[in-house]
This record gives sequence, C-alpha cells and structure tokens, in this order.
Amino acid sequence: MKEKELKILKLDEMAKLTWNTFLILFGIIVLISFINGYGIWTTAVMTVLFLLPILCIISGILIMILKELNYAKTDGDWGILDLMKSVYSLYWNESKDNIPIEI
Repeated sequence: MKEKELKILKLDEMAKLTWNTFLILFGIIVLISFINGYGIWTTAVMTVLFLLPILCIISGILIMILKELNYAKTDGDWGILDLMKSVYSLYWNESKDNIPIEI
C-alpha cells in the first residue's frame, strides 16, 4: 500500500478561510436579496446571525471527518468550538481596530 501524506490544518488558517468564505457568501446573499427586492437590512441581519455559526459548524464537522479518515491532521487538539472562538476573535479584533477611540 502507498503511504499518503497528511495535510496539517492549522487553527489560524482555518479561521481565516472560514472568515473569507463568510464574507463572500454574505456579499452574494445580500446582492441576490437586493436584486429580488427583499429587505436588505433584514437579510443582512439574518445572514450575520445564522450564516457564520452554521459555516463554522459545517467546517468543523468536515475537519473532524477528515481527521477520522486519516486524510488530515490538526496542529493541536481543537474542535468546532475552538474554531468558532477563533473566527469570532478575528471579527472582533478587526472591528476594534476600525473604531476610533478618543480619550
């Protein structure tokens, strides 16, 4: 049998990939809702509330399946909740940098 080379998945890389995927899907959903005449604010709020957690859960499940099938390894013992925490910390760090704070 031929040995397969495992891909090592890093938590930071997966968080950035999930965040970029969310931004692309968010833009597509808002554009389609604008074209169809739906309320943009309602669509945007619902997308932000539900798309990011669902995307994190699906990504985490796929990573765990690939890990169990020995197609990938992770750089530590992290799971879905760690991935969600890392993705949301990317968002909050970016939003804190954009808010001007005056003392």
